[in-house]
Amino acid sequence: MLKRKGGAFPNELYDDMEWMAIAWLRAYEATGIVRFKEAALLLWEDIQTGWNNHMGGASHEGDGDGGLFKGILVRYLAELALEASGRSEAEELLLSNANSLWSLARDMERNVFHTDWSSLPSERVTLSTQLSGIMLLERVAALEAGGVVVSQTA
Repeated sequence: MLKRKGGAFPNELYDDMEWMAIAWLRAYEATGIVRFKEAALLLWEDIQTGWNNHMGGASHEGDGDGGLFKGILVRYLAELALEASGRSEAEELLLSNANSLWSLARDMERNVFHTDWSSLPSERVTLSTQLSGIMLLERVAALEAGGVVVSQTA
């Protein structure tokens, strides 16, 4: 991949970059080699360029694979939050999106989430987008249990 991209990790496929960033963070955790963490942070900078301001960054990708990619991003953000010292941007994004998902995008009668974490779901929902919502809540709960974040989710 580096050869194809002229020696650079960032590319147009955000989910690929998210998986690479998770791998770099895990390599850093296993070895303590700082350049692995730096590679993950470089990818993080590029991933953010594809976002919008809607919902604090996590956009509405639709369902199917697009809906699941948001769950991959949530996993990556949680890994970044663990590595950050003090309150991090990753932590802020996780908390704001969890609060939005829980308070705005949850259909309490059917117990399902919308693909857009700022509005109620329509009649049809897909498993991939439900998984992304569950991943978000699970990661925030794990960070909260570990003392990394203090959630204000209702």
